Amino acid sequence: EMRGLALEYFSVGKWSVFNYQLVLVRGLLLSWLLAAIAGIAATASFQAGLNIAGMMNPINFGIGNAIPQIAAHAHRLGGVLGASRAAFGYVLFGLGPILVICAAGVLMPDLILRTVYGPSSPYLAVAIGLQLLVVAGVLDYIAEMISTTLLGVQSGRLAFLVNFVAAVAALGLALALIGPLGVFGACLALLIANLMRVIGAVIAIGWLIASEKAREQVRLAADSSAASANQVVGAPAEQ
Repeated sequence: EMRGLALEYFSVGKWSVFNYQLVLVRGLLLSWLLAAIAGIAATASFQAGLNIAGMMNPINFGIGNAIPQIAAHAHRLGGVLGASRAAFGYVLFGLGPILVICAAGVLMPDLILRTVYGPSSPYLAVAIGLQLLVVAGVLDYIAEMISTTLLGVQSGRLAFLVNFVAAVAALGLALALIGPLGVFGACLALLIANLMRVIGAVIAIGWLIASEKAREQVRLAADSSAASANQVVGAPAEQ
């Protein structure tokens, strides 16, 4: 019984597990490459910026944990489009504080870094990187919310594909940018990779909605044809 229960749980949640493991690897990838290419000091500076951008994480986790259930329930009643609409309200609810954090990081990175790490900290040099990281955080939030919606509508394989492409892009961009640009290159690589993930996620959910609409149109056309045929067959009998 335990084995059967474990297999059932794995069948239900496997794509969620795969997705979040990939997200963790993608998040650590840049730090590993920075340490290998630019040194541990560069990694520390990068992490200093991530610590501040990480203020978005509680919102990301909180809203992200609610959306799969909301999307799954709405999917049974209104399909992928209904699930997307149901999730959209939750996404907007979390987007407000996310944008406030982003605006603070973009408009006053020096003040935030001095407040958090002190006026003589070597991490003050990562101000431009912090600006990139908070923008990347907004993109990550949007992509993650679409990804959790995909999990809710039983399209985890598609969500994994989007995340995999973003991880590969992050790897390629990091290898190309960290060498000449250091910490700034890592921050830029993360931003571009997150942007690509947003674009991929939007394309994925849009494709699901379009496919669902096409199937519905085919079904309606078939029902209409069947009704017309029944009327033609029944006409002589009525006469």
